[in-house]
Parts: sequence; structure tokens; C-alpha cells
Amino acid sequence: MKNLFKVLALVLVLVACSDFFPEKVVERNGPPVNPSGGLPEKVVLDEKACAYGELADKDSRRQFLWNLATKSVCPKVRDFRYNLTLLRLSAQQLCLGQPTLRDERALDLNWYGTMAAYQYLVANPMEPLRMKGANGTGLDMEIYSWPANNKHALNIELIKASRDGDAYVMNLAPSRKGLTAVEKLVFNKEIILPPGLNGRLRPEEEAFNALPKDQRQRARCVVLNRMIEDIGRYTETLYAEWDASQKQYPRRMLQKLVGGSAPMVLNEVSDGLFYLEKVKDFKLGLPLGLNARCLKDRCPEEIELALSGAGVEALRANFEALRDGMIGTQGPGFLNLVREVGRADVANNMESIIQGMELALKDVELAGDLKAQVMSADKAQCNDVSSPVPLCRLFWHYKNFSVIYRSDFATALNLNPPRSETDND
Repeated sequence: MKNLFKVLALVLVLVACSDFFPEKVVERNGPPVNPSGGLPEKVVLDEKACAYGELADKDSRRQFLWNLATKSVCPKVRDFRYNLTLLRLSAQQLCLGQPTLRDERALDLNWYGTMAAYQYLVANPMEPLRMKGANGTGLDMEIYSWPANNKHALNIELIKASRDGDAYVMNLAPSRKGLTAVEKLVFNKEIILPPGLNGRLRPEEEAFNALPKDQRQRARCVVLNRMIEDIGRYTETLYAEWDASQKQYPRRMLQKLVGGSAPMVLNEVSDGLFYLEKVKDFKLGLPLGLNARCLKDRCPEEIELALSGAGVEALRANFEALRDGMIGTQGPGFLNLVREVGRADVANNMESIIQGMELALKDVELAGDLKAQVMSADKAQCNDVSSPVPLCRLFWHYKNFSVIYRSDFATALNLNPPRSETDND
């Protein structure tokens, strides 16, 4: 039976990622077009966007949610928009003529800033990032579809762009676009198409790779700018939800809280912070071979953000989002609420595990390249939080935290068990 499950898992992976199958055209509606045309023309970091002020309310649940929204999440939404605008402008500069080393470095730098801000948001999303658009897909999936991305679909888009030039039209499902695809465009400096899962290039891919570099570069530029424009429109939709001069999500949330919907909002936040399960299962467990979806001893090819080498930075941003939600920043966190209901034992245990995550993460950062760490990890020493392998310690801290999160933590605050598609326990 176990072998059957492995075979089924392999089939699912092939179906999700394969370039063996014919291209399926999916008609999709884009997000509402912002009157300003998407991202601002110039770089704007509006300090007033999150100027919601203090909440004069003694209710600790409302204080927690207000501070989390206005002092943690909203500033990251603003930072993400700011960095994505920088990325768009650097991509435009890169594509004005023959790209220079300085242009490429600026593009790289702005990619890292954009991804760091988004990795915080996706691990502490609150409602707007997960709200459904006209296609029934959340903004989070439209902006960054990982790990469900199609790894080889970008080849088709570059080939189309080399043929169509500025007339190229992008009409892609989330798994074929977003920041995942942008990473491949930014860090494939030679613009050489990689082979698919079968290890071979198709004739049209070979023909693209044989083109002069300036023609391949032009195709890269066309697709890169279309991708960033698409992300920018969804980002503006997200930004409008949070901006204090537009839809003011924190104030709308406060109205729900005052109206007696605190349990519902707390459940939404709890579900969002349960991104920790994706960190455990996919970012750590899958590469290390501790996830049943890895059918080998380990799967380093599944490391997130491998091309840019930003996997460790993503782990840091994900951790900080979890810590801010649980411990709090400029006010109470979830664990304060747990203490208030008489379960200081649960809160103290969870806080201790968070401290263990921090120490393990610092060791991961000191150890450097994530792929090298995965390859050198001794699986025989990867059994618990006492492991000498930093990545293994981090995995087990997340795993232990997840168990408490779904049981004692949820019970203490009378929350529904968090929902996640990543359950691998």
C-alpha cells in the first residue's frame, strides 16, 4: 500500500510539473485595472498609507488584531509595493539597450527586496491577500504560486515572445507566472532554455537557444516586463485594500470586531499564520527527504528560490512573520491571549519553541548555501531538535510547534483547527 501511495504521488508531481503534455490555453480575467495604470510611475513609499494611529480600546483581542494589521502587515504591503516598483523600473532600464553589469545587479538587488517583503506577507497574510478574484484564485496565488508552479512552462513563453516581439500577449494560469517565473527570468542571465523533466530539449527550444543572445535577451525583456506588469496590477489591488486613503481594511476589520465577529477574524488570522506548515513540509521537509512527496533520499532540486539563492532569506522572513503574529511587536500577540485564558503553560511552551527556531535559523544563516546544507545533511542525525544539523533542528522545531498549534493552542482560544493543504504528518 505504501508503494502505491508513492506511485500516485509521483504521478501527481508529473502532472503538475510536466512539459510532456500539450499546452492548454486557459482564458482568465485579469484583476481590476487601477485608474493610475497599475504600479506608480515613480517609486513611492507613502508613510501615510499605514497611519491608522493607536486603538483606544482595552480589549486585548482587538488590540492584538489592530496592532498586527496596522503595525506589522500594512507596512509590509507598502514595502512590497515599493520594492516591486523598483523591480519594474530596473527591468525597464535593463531592457532599454544592451544590459550592463550594473543594470543586472540593480535587477538582482530589487528582486531580493521584493521577495523578502512578500515572504513576510505570505506567512502572515490576513484576509486581503487571500481574497478571491474574478478567476476564483486568491491574490497570493496570482502573485506567487509556490510550490505548485510549472517549472518548464516559461520556455513556451520565451519562444512565443521571440516570435511575437512587443505583440506578445501573456494569458497564464498562476502556476505559470508570478514571482516564481520572474525569478527564472532575472537569474537566467544567458537566457538559455533548460530541458524539461525528460532531460531533452524540444526542437523549438533548441532553435531558441541557437538564436543570437541579443534576440534571446529581447524575448526575456518582453516576458519579464509583462510578468511584472501583471504582478503589479494584483499588488495594486492588495495595496488599495490596506491603504488608509482607500479601502482601509484595518478599519473594516475593526468594525467586524466591534460587531462581535472577533472569533471569525481570529480564526482567519490563525489559518493565515498556519503557513508555518508549508515551511515545515515544503521548504524544509521536502528537500531534506522528510516529506513523503520526496521519493528519494532527499530532494535538493525542490529548494525554494534555488536560482536566486534566496531560500534562507525566505525562511527568515517567514519566521519573522510567525514570531510577530505569535509574540507580537508593538503590542500583544496571540500568546498573550493564550495566557489570558489561563494557559500560560501552552504559551510558554510555544514561546520556547519560537526561541529554538530563532537559534536554529541563525545557524542555518551562518552555514550559507541552502542546497549545500541539504546535500551534506546526515539523515541519521535528523531525528529531533537535538540534531547537530541546523536545518534539521529548524524542521523539528516547526513540526513540534505545529502539533501544539493544532491542538492545545486552538483549544485554548476556542479556534477551529487551522486549514492547510500541506498536512504531511
